[in-house]
Order: sequence, then structure tokens, then C-alpha cells
Amino acid sequence: MQVPSYPADHAACRAGGRTRRAERCRSRHEETETVPQHPVTYHHNLYYRVLPFLAAICVLLAAWGACADPVVSMQGREAAVASRLHDIAGDRARVRLFLQSMPKGGELHIHSWGTAFAETDIDWAQARNYCVTRHGAPQFVPPPCGRHHALPVARMDDVRRAALVAALSEDAVNGPVLPRHDHFFATFDVAAPVASHSLIDELALLRTIQARQNSSYVEFMSSPASVDAMGERASTMHMDPARLDIMHDRLAPSLPTMLDAARQEIDAWMAGADQRQACATPLRETTGPCGVTVRFLATVTRTGTPARVFGEMLAAFALAHADPRVVGVNILAPEDNVTAVRDYALHMAMFRYLSARYPDVRFSLHAGELTRAVAPPAALASHIAQAIEAGASRIGHGVDIAMEDQARATLTRMAHRPVAIEINLTSNDVILGVHGRAHPLHLYLAAGVPVVLSTDDPGVLRTDLTEEYVSAVVDQHLDYHQIRQIVRNALEFSFLPGESLWRDHRPGMPVATCARTDAPQPSPTCAEFLHRSEKAALQWRLEHDIARFETQVLAHPF
Repeated sequence: MQVPSYPADHAACRAGGRTRRAERCRSRHEETETVPQHPVTYHHNLYYRVLPFLAAICVLLAAWGACADPVVSMQGREAAVASRLHDIAGDRARVRLFLQSMPKGGELHIHSWGTAFAETDIDWAQARNYCVTRHGAPQFVPPPCGRHHALPVARMDDVRRAALVAALSEDAVNGPVLPRHDHFFATFDVAAPVASHSLIDELALLRTIQARQNSSYVEFMSSPASVDAMGERASTMHMDPARLDIMHDRLAPSLPTMLDAARQEIDAWMAGADQRQACATPLRETTGPCGVTVRFLATVTRTGTPARVFGEMLAAFALAHADPRVVGVNILAPEDNVTAVRDYALHMAMFRYLSARYPDVRFSLHAGELTRAVAPPAALASHIAQAIEAGASRIGHGVDIAMEDQARATLTRMAHRPVAIEINLTSNDVILGVHGRAHPLHLYLAAGVPVVLSTDDPGVLRTDLTEEYVSAVVDQHLDYHQIRQIVRNALEFSFLPGESLWRDHRPGMPVATCARTDAPQPSPTCAEFLHRSEKAALQWRLEHDIARFETQVLAHPF
């Protein structure tokens, strides 16, 4: 079935002023004027007019015992909600209102240092009596301020504060891509003195944000300091890239100490966030921010020496193997960095080696976060394919897929294995200048690759998870059925332990044990299954959250 496009409201775009969102709206409108849109066919309109009408009849008859088939009633409700979203899809504000309350399952691609908005970073700096440089590019520095010829953050004037907010944010969508790309990655250097000492604040903020976005699960990219320390230790050693086993054996004796320190640090993060949000209070421990399930992805920085990268990666794999709160591993830092490009194949060899040593550890890889504006053609030829060959369970970004030499084969492998793609629409737009029809989202969908939506660095990019879904509907023209599938994918392709509620990675097709996902309570055998599987339990809860949301949408039109 053809998916229609929904042109932006011209007047609303012109009236939007100079804000980032207005500029984005205007750019989309220009694109709508110059690029032919998919036609809305008669049969497509008929579908959206007739099926919801029949669904409404079914909903009414259900009260009298008709339409008793739960699958029919669920499909009818979904179709009716799809019609509501279709009717408002050209109105960004109404779409935002619609999607704000929609359950989103979870978020699988979000960095710890990029979570806070600039204003929050400044508040944290002020609370710690930090300072800011007086002249030039603003930078946080620790007290005492006089030692750095700086002034207390609390004493900044409005001009310096505005400069600091700009240095900590990247929300431009116009101008050359390369300066935007470089500025984005520079924001982390500005935030580092404060962010590196604010993990408890970041974790508490993360849970609050996820709860507000109606997301019940998140995989947070953050590593304890001991992972970095293992990399530092490894950097002092000579490493033969052809003999990773020798390097492993030299570092292995340090693993128990590293693991003890890492566990203690994660304990402190969790306890600190729980205390800050009063999660021990009755009725709060399973609701609001305290009800968000947080797991960690141990991270490796790809711009270090080969020995250092291997040391960090070994520590990350060992930690994910030993601590259930760490459900996987990821690699980060600019993929176009000279060292990252030069050593990319070696890094993939390291992942293959450590995956063989720790077969229970899954990993998601930043791959294909590239365009020709930031990297030469050779760097765009095979990064995604190499990541999949290395054993990645998910790919982050994957923007350059159409530029890869074996793109068709790679897409087929991703669909068949399956390997999910983590799509970050705002990030790709702001950092790489890729948006609208230039974005490969529809290429992945057409190939049958599972898609999840995420924010990447919501604070730096000044976005949130709801806005990513808004962009998917308004800018990428996804319909409710596609959005609903993406929501379910967030838990299906998470690294949560346990069996899935769904058969063969097919959300909507429950396992026989829990065939009635619409039942108010699970059957005894299903309840036992859910008790054994953390993943299935959250999926069951999500199905009921979706049903509640859809019922509310039909009862209270937007």
C-alpha cells in the first residue's frame, strides 16, 4: 500500500521565525515544492475512510458480545487510531500532542554526556562551584577560579551565558555540514569537566526524561572509570594486532580488580539516583522515573591507540559478561576520525575475537555515521557490512548504507538475521545534513530491516524521543502501523535477557504460551513465562499500555 505524503502548512512555516524548528519546517516545505510527492490513491483514501468506520462498528458491537475475536477487535482499534493520525499528519503540533502520550517501549541509543540540555549542565556546574573562562570560547574549569583566570559560573553575565549555551548545544540545520559536525563533537569537550562528575545527576535526569516520554526502558551508553583505566594500562604495552590472544592474556590478571571497581561505581550510580528520586518511597519504586528500567552499554573510544582500544574493549566485554546491569557493548567517537578510519578493520577484528571469548555478550556498533561531506568515499564503502560481519546485533545510524559497495547484500543480511537499525533523525539532520528523502529510513523499511528510533544526544541536539517520532510521521511520512511496529521493536531488539513475547522476532505474533496478549491478566502458564523473562514481561506491559493509549485516543479525539 502506498504511503501518502503530507505537505507542511505554508503559513505556519513562514510564521515560525528563526528557530531551529521553523528553519527545519521551511526546508521541508521547500523540498515538498521541488520534489514530486507520492500521489494519494483512491484506494488509499478508501482504506482510511472505510476501515475505521467498520472498526467503530466492531467496537460498538463488542459491548453486545459481537466481534468477539480479540484479533479482530485489536486490529479494528489499531485501524481507527491509524485513521486519526492520518487525519492530522500535516499538523506538527497536533502530531506532537498525539505522540507525546503514546507508549514508546524504550530507547536503545542515547549517550550519557549528551543527555542534559546546556542549561542543566550550567546548573550542575554552578552547584559544584565551577568556573567558566572569561575570554574566547567558553569552557568549564574546576575551582578555584582565580587559578584559571576564570569567573564563577554563578557570576556569568547574559552574554557569557548565551555563549556557553551555544558551546554546549548543536541545533543548527543550515550552513556547511563540516562546521556543524565538528561543533557537535566539540560540545563534549566543553561539557567534560562537569559531565564526568555528574553520572548520578545524568542517570536521574535520564529516568525523568524517559518517564515523560512514556518510555519504560533505556540502554544508557556509559562506562565506569575502571574501563578507561584498563585502556590506559593497555596503552603502555606493545600489542601485535595479529596476536590479540597474547594481549588478552597479559591483561586478564587485571580483570578481577577492574570488575570490582566497576561494580562499585555502578552501585553508586544506581543508589545515588534512587536516593535523589526517592525511589524507596512506597508507590514510587515502580512508577514515574523510578519505574523506568535502566541498563547500560559499556563503551569503547575508537580514537585511541590499538592497544588502548583493545584494553577498553576487553574490560567492556568482561563487565557485560559479569554484571547483568551492563547488557552490551558499543564503540563511539567520530567514525570519520583519521585513527578510527585507519583502524576500523582492526577494531572489527577485536570485536570478533572478544565475541568468541564472551559469546553471551551482545554489541551494537556505531557504523555508517558518514557522508562525503565528512569522509572520503573509501570510508563509506563497507563500515556497516564489516560491523555486521563482526557480529553486531544492532547498527547505530547507518546513514551511508546506499554508498556501500555491497549495500543490497548488507540490507538482506540485516533483514534475515535480523540486525536492527537505530535511526536518529535529528542527529543525522543536524550533524550530517541528511534529512527528508535523502535519509535511508525508507530504504531500511523497504528491505525489511527492523527499525528503532532514538535521540542519540538529546540535550546537545535539543530534542527528545517524542520529537523523533514526530519527525518520522511529519517529515518521513510514516503511518501509525509503522510507528506502532517501531515502538514494539524497541523492546524486541533490546539486549534485555530472556525469551521474547513474540515468535521469530515478529512483534504482534505472540508465542503460544501467551497467545492472548489482550487478556487483562496472563494465564498461569503465561505468567510463569513472563516471570522467567525480563524482556517478555516488559513486552506484555507495553501491549497493555498501547491498548490503553489507543482506547484513550478514540475516546478523546485530537
